[in-house]
Amino acid sequence: MKSANLAEALPKDEPTLRFGRFELDPRRGTLHAGGREISLRPKTFALLLHLASRPGQLIAKSDLMDAVWPGVVVGDDSLTQCVGELRSALGEPGLVKTVPRRGYRLDLPESAAINMEGDRAPRRHRHPAALAAAVVLPLVLLGAVIWWRSTAPPVHLDQAIAAQRAIAILPFKDVGDAPSSGYAAAVTEDVAIAVARLPDVLVFAPNSIAAAVSAEGDAMTAAHALGATHFLTGSAERRGNTTLIRAELHRVGDGALLWSERFEYPGAAPWTWQRDATQRIAQSLDVRLRDVPHAAAGPRPHDAVAAVQKGIQLVIRAHSLDDVLRARALLESALATDPDSVVALTFWAFTHTQPVMRRWSEYSQRENLAAAKALDRALALQPDYWPAHFHRSFVLYLDGDVDAAARECEAVLALWPNEPHALQRLGFYRLLQGRVDEVAAPVKLAMRLNPLEPTQVASGHFYLGMALFHQHRDEEAYDELRQATAANPALALPRLWMASIDALAGRDTAARDNLQAFLKILPDTRAEKLLLRDVSTSAAYVTGQQRFYAGARRAGLPA
Repeated sequence: MKSANLAEALPKDEPTLRFGRFELDPRRGTLHAGGREISLRPKTFALLLHLASRPGQLIAKSDLMDAVWPGVVVGDDSLTQCVGELRSALGEPGLVKTVPRRGYRLDLPESAAINMEGDRAPRRHRHPAALAAAVVLPLVLLGAVIWWRSTAPPVHLDQAIAAQRAIAILPFKDVGDAPSSGYAAAVTEDVAIAVARLPDVLVFAPNSIAAAVSAEGDAMTAAHALGATHFLTGSAERRGNTTLIRAELHRVGDGALLWSERFEYPGAAPWTWQRDATQRIAQSLDVRLRDVPHAAAGPRPHDAVAAVQKGIQLVIRAHSLDDVLRARALLESALATDPDSVVALTFWAFTHTQPVMRRWSEYSQRENLAAAKALDRALALQPDYWPAHFHRSFVLYLDGDVDAAARECEAVLALWPNEPHALQRLGFYRLLQGRVDEVAAPVKLAMRLNPLEPTQVASGHFYLGMALFHQHRDEEAYDELRQATAANPALALPRLWMASIDALAGRDTAARDNLQAFLKILPDTRAEKLLLRDVSTSAAYVTGQQRFYAGARRAGLPA
């Protein structure tokens, strides 16, 4: 344990501290002001405790991060968020002072923090025996903490996360006037393979669930007996040259129907519809299982599991930088429980790249390096965890290495062919590489395989619009960009591209309207800022972008 983390062990035996109108009790973990308790998150409380232990002194950012997040790599945003929460809770913004580029201090003279159970006498006048106790007792407590951590059973967080997404796949049924020869069995096998490729999912194979159904009498009881939280049923039907596939996802416990879909393939070759349907079923399950409540009959999720689940939801569907920072705090709390959680490491890294990708914060080499280190650790623990490869593509892209970013998406597709997020992002990287003719196929396939996520659909239309613009098919591009804004009105950039096309076409009023809609979402955007984000050096891409910027400036985008 680092010496900076000793503060986290010491306070448990320290008496109550008073500063100004506040009373801080480390033993009970409480903060009071005027008899009223002020609620603080554990990390925010730890920050205040560290500052209050050294009133009036400057404490370096690195020391604070070591004390508040022991053993966990965090970026400046996490500390900034905690400081903001602390100032808001104290209601005295000037109490916690920022020393630019150095750290923070609690702006009080050292004498302002006193031992409420003693007197105001300086500590140097304490009896030698009391002084010895003040030194020895914290060391004993620290030893107890180390012993507890070494003997406590390890938390395998990733296994616990998968246990909350445990699916029993029942054999699909052959239905219709003339049951088909093996269609349903083939679909069942392919669905099981596709679902097993989903990250953080536990799959019970069709044979296992079929045997359990025979023993238990019905699907839900059998799924519960196996330990599943959900079960999937389905059917395959052949009508002349048309194949119909139906799938339903149910929750164990109450049997609630969470999702169902019908897929129809007229005259398609079996391998075509089989591949398409199974991939779409798997992707739909991934989306639904990310959001549905836990099974009433299943195990209650560990607090760290719930933190990871909520953190992933927040960062994926973030509407603001605050959402991302809250997601990061949740994931950090989970990593404090299990530093080797590949899932938490991967999505913690995403909380560092997402704000830059969404243009909510400026690129920071330190933040990007923190994400890279977390993903390197995740892949060292589990080399075939494809989400880590996918998120590493963002780190490489932000570093300006488009070719390496594309290779990471290719690595994902080697592990899971037709993974929609990697397909779509690969299409974008192909555009940056100047290979504009290779954009549409992977992006359109991704949108077909994953139609349930508005952000993914919106991004897909945006990438298609960009590619069409680079091919000088401006009106087709405009239609794709319009669909992007319809799918996700919070996505700002399609509006700017529409403004550029309007301006190039002489539609000045529409250009101004679209530009204003863009600036309403990203008000501080300047052309120079956008140019800095264009990391591609491909001559073909740069030429297309020059035309885009010409239109954007004509529409009124500030330089």
